[in-house]
Amino acid sequence: MQYEDLALYRPTPLESAIESWLRKLDMLSPYEIDLDIIAQELNIELRYLPRETNSVRLGDTHFVVVDSRLHWTQQRIEMAHEIGHILMHAGNQLRMPDDLRNLQEWQADRFGMYLLMPTFMVANCLTSAYSRKQMLRQLAEVFDVTDVFVDVRLNILEQRIRSLQWDQQVANVVAEQRQMYDYTYPHPTNKRIEYMVKDGYVIGSRRRAE
Repeated sequence: MQYEDLALYRPTPLESAIESWLRKLDMLSPYEIDLDIIAQELNIELRYLPRETNSVRLGDTHFVVVDSRLHWTQQRIEMAHEIGHILMHAGNQLRMPDDLRNLQEWQADRFGMYLLMPTFMVANCLTSAYSRKQMLRQLAEVFDVTDVFVDVRLNILEQRIRSLQWDQQVANVVAEQRQMYDYTYPHPTNKRIEYMVKDGYVIGSRRRAE
């Protein structure tokens, strides 16, 4: 991934919401992403116990139980994931269909990715590296996460960039085509066909986009 790839980047709605939230908390660099402060702001109680990380609600209070046996970087990843569940989801996953539970897990994973490695911070931290492995290690140290987490996060970022680049290419083709005619109108009996009109004359026909 190159620096110029991020020039026209457009964040997803979830990314934008998290970025705005972090800016309000004055967390503008990786070193300032403090999950304890974030949990405090959200009235979430953190507990570090030797058991699997989980989140529960007792009355009006949300608790995140963090597995104290894990390395700190993995604790942060699982904490961010559980915060995502609290903010985005409701209900008992044990009673949910597998498809819905898997969807919620995917959403919580994305939330954690965007929270611990916001795109606007990643863009400022990309440095030259002789290999992807070195880049993963560098970013993992900066953002205090694991190399695997960084690898997945960069894959998501690169996939989004490719999608935006494709959208831009399609938009360019459409813009070029529109310069060839003034407007189109549908065939009176076959709605799959449309005519192109330039300066008051029909200059051709084509199949309408579905």
